Amino acid sequence: MEFCMRITKHLLLQEVGKSIKNNLVLSPLSINVVLNMVAARLAGPALEHVMGHLGFKTISDIHSNSSEIMAVAAGDGENGGPVFTMVNGVWVDKEFALNPSYEKVLRERFDCEFNTVDFQTQAEEVVEEVNIWAEKASRGLITNILEPGSLDPMTQLVLANGLYFKGTWSKKFDANLTQNRDFYLLNGDKISTPFMSSRKDYLFRSFNDFKVLKIPYHCGNFKSLDNTKIDDINTDDSDYDSDYDNTNDGTPRFSMFFLLPNKIDGLPNLLEKLNSDCGLLDQSLMNLWKAELDKFWIPKFKFSFDFKVCKAMEDMGVSLNVKSETVVSSHSS
Repeated sequence: MEFCMRITKHLLLQEVGKSIKNNLVLSPLSINVVLNMVAARLAGPALEHVMGHLGFKTISDIHSNSSEIMAVAAGDGENGGPVFTMVNGVWVDKEFALNPSYEKVLRERFDCEFNTVDFQTQAEEVVEEVNIWAEKASRGLITNILEPGSLDPMTQLVLANGLYFKGTWSKKFDANLTQNRDFYLLNGDKISTPFMSSRKDYLFRSFNDFKVLKIPYHCGNFKSLDNTKIDDINTDDSDYDSDYDNTNDGTPRFSMFFLLPNKIDGLPNLLEKLNSDCGLLDQSLMNLWKAELDKFWIPKFKFSFDFKVCKAMEDMGVSLNVKSETVVSSHSS
């Protein structure tokens, strides 16, 4: 996952440098999955090259990692917890025969949707087909994962990943406290947008140049390993730590971390610092203290982003040495 985090940080720095006006989301998990899909069809030196970047020693390690990720990303919100789903798609040219064993891996390990297409004469139609798939996978958040002309008659294979997450906060925000406040954009402009606030205890810490806040998501009702029903732990009277710590009941816990630079224009410098110090992010997220904050404001937001993994790696000076078109889309609501 470390290599996938490097790609994520690189893309963040790249996009911030453009002074974009839209929100964006990047998922190391999605990058990990799509690179695992690529690695699963390689052999010999090419496989060793990719495994070296991903930190795996054998193809079995890749398969195990992929199965674990797909198992985690199987939350349908049935018990009141977050909806967290991952979908993978494959578009293969009708003249390009996939190895049967590779096809089996994609179906069984990644639960891929398979599509046989004609890139040679219908490349633009395939672009539209992939975009429709992405829109469905993202519940309407992503409408154009591929731009017109992004595929051509030379394309043989497209691997795509879609990640969707939607959750409710463990401790709900009081709508009566919501206020319109100034939000500062990367280009120096500011806009008025609704900010939510709360007066509850949270995990928080202030560092030299930035602050970190951790807010857990409602994990829902679940059963323990002995199948005994456990009451919903996400109440205001419960031990806060239990809202987000993984316990032996096997239920995943999700939280959102907010990293806020002390300076209005401090985001590029913060990202540079996180990118240059691999351990800083883990240190910042893990060493937090419970605190009752007198005042804090979080803007309401939606975000989405799509990108090509191979292009991002080429920008970093890293090559997969494969010719397939690889696409990742990450999205949240």
